[in-house]
Amino acid sequence: MATAHIVLAAASGRGVTGSTMPVVDGVPVGADTVTPGASSAVAGITVAEGALGLFWDVTALDAAIWVAFGVAPVAAAEGGFLIPAGGQRNFSAVGGQQCATKLA
Repeated sequence: MATAHIVLAAASGRGVTGSTMPVVDGVPVGADTVTPGASSAVAGITVAEGALGLFWDVTALDAAIWVAFGVAPVAAAEGGFLIPAGGQRNFSAVGGQQCATKLA
């Protein structure tokens, strides 16, 4: 059984030396562990309208997956991003978006 972990998070600029470096905030805005299947399925997180500075962090734990984002996203080879098994990627997030996953 495939598993993917999806996090919606914010990043803040922090620096000891006065310079800034984007660092993920310690508390996610939302998180969901899903089981991608043969059909596209939407995770249980929606970006709030007007939210700024958020991003998606998607990890494919043990199988390659397709991911897509949008108001009614459909994950597929024709219009999504591929994340290989064991891989992780970040994507910017905008208001109203959700994340869909599907086995590759």
